Amino acid sequence: MPIQPSGKETEEMEAEGDSAAEMNGEADESEEERSGSQTESEEESSEMDDEDYERRRSECVSEMLDLEKQFSELKEKLFRERLSQLRLRLEEVGAERAPEYTEPLGGLQQSLKIRIQVAGIYKGFCLDVIRNKYECELQGAKQHLEVRRIMWNRVKLQSLMAIWYHMKMPIYQNFLLHSRSSRVQ
Repeated sequence: MPIQPSGKETEEMEAEGDSAAEMNGEADESEEERSGSQTESEEESSEMDDEDYERRRSECVSEMLDLEKQFSELKEKLFRERLSQLRLRLEEVGAERAPEYTEPLGGLQQSLKIRIQVAGIYKGFCLDVIRNKYECELQGAKQHLEVRRIMWNRVKLQSLMAIWYHMKMPIYQNFLLHSRSSRVQ
């Protein structure tokens, strides 16, 4: 809120404005009036002595210093208010109550929930794929083992048959030889 000058100060300013207008002359006056007023202002200016100038200068300086003091006080007050507002905001953010914090946080939490759900589904699919690969490998290993057993049993059977055939062959040959020889006689 701007500071209004007191009634006394406004009267002084108006008086100063009048004397300044008198010193400088009226801007709307015609040439004739100017020449007449110049003589009056010269008389008045000669009447004004150095003390008046010094007094007015000191009044202006003191008023300017007062205004500067008020300005610096207002500036300091504004700084303190902004600082307190920032501290309050910081406390609200720290306590997770500030709207500029809670609204984006809510969005981030919703995004986090969705990502967690997607990651859970993806994990489930990955586990299914791993489980299926394991079962395929296990089934392939069992089938391979079964084929090896069957082949081993075949080789073993063929070997045994070959052994049996070779063992039986001499007996059979002897039998055939004996049976032929008995027929020949």
